[in-house]
Amino acid sequence: MIKDKRGQEQSTTVTWVIVLIIMVLAVISIWWAYDTFQKGTFPWQKSTISIVAQACSTACTGNDQFAYCTEEKTIKITKNDYESLGIEAKKAQLEDAKLSIDSTQRSVKGTCEELAGSRNVINWFVSNCDTIDCSAA
Repeated sequence: MIKDKRGQEQSTTVTWVIVLIIMVLAVISIWWAYDTFQKGTFPWQKSTISIVAQACSTACTGNDQFAYCTEEKTIKITKNDYESLGIEAKKAQLEDAKLSIDSTQRSVKGTCEELAGSRNVINWFVSNCDTIDCSAA
């Protein structure tokens, strides 16, 4: 009663090939996620201009001097918006307005007061706040 085991060899080989393919795909996906996280270039990333503008508006209406004058906000910008706004060409002017520009992350950092002060360079939709005096902060 000796059974033929040739079919067993084939299924074992197929199993190992499938496991190897899954491992390769896992390594590639982990590498891609790590690389895109480091560069901040997720394809689904949206600009945060409106979120920061709303936060600044809320700080102004709530008369929150710390949030408006001191707390640094980060605007993340999509690749298309970054290029269409011409941030690289206006980098010197934005840095003169005390904003920090990170070209690799495509982000702009600054307080609400600084963002509002740079409206003549790029309109971030952050308005000046007449009710808060940042010179006293």
